[in-house]
Parts: sequence; C-alpha cells; structure tokens
Amino acid sequence: MSPHRFAQALSLLGVAAFAVGYLLRSSPPLVGLGLGVMLGAAILQYPQGQRPFVLPLYAWVGGVLAFTQLFVGHFLGYAGGLALGLALPYLLYLRQRSVP
Repeated sequence: MSPHRFAQALSLLGVAAFAVGYLLRSSPPLVGLGLGVMLGAAILQYPQGQRPFVLPLYAWVGGVLAFTQLFVGHFLGYAGGLALGLALPYLLYLRQRSVP
C-alpha cells in the first residue's frame, strides 16, 4: 500500500472516529483522537516518487487546534491522534524507500 493511500485511509478513519465520538457515544477524548488522526494524516502529502511535503494550512489548523485542545479539550487524545496520523504513513514511506 502506498503511503498516500494509507494517509487517506487514516484520514477517513479519523472522520469516522470523530462522527462516532460526537454523534453516537458523546466521548470528547474520542473526538480529540479522531480530529488528531484526521489532521495528522492530512498534514503530510506523499506524491508518487517524490519526497513528502507539508501543507501549511493544515499544519496551522493543527497547531491552533492543539492550542485550543490544551485549554478547553482533551489534549492527550488529540496529541496521540496527531502523532499516529503523522508517524504511521511516514514510517511506511521510509520503509518503502529503503526497500529496493
């Protein structure tokens, strides 16, 4: 699986976690986790055959949400989701780049 497709799948998983946490279960930590995974996977883009690059708008939105989650929301869930959304596709990119 390409890192780009994996990042898209993680973004959709984040949207689903947000919807479940907000509409069905009313769970603020799950909402924060869903937002973090969704934005984390969208911040880095993986074009075919090139290095990944950062989308500045999503990075700013992620930073503003981190700041607001620090004071009003559930920061640990959001930070964990952001870390997963950023790290998992990047690790897949590094793994595929190192394999000849």
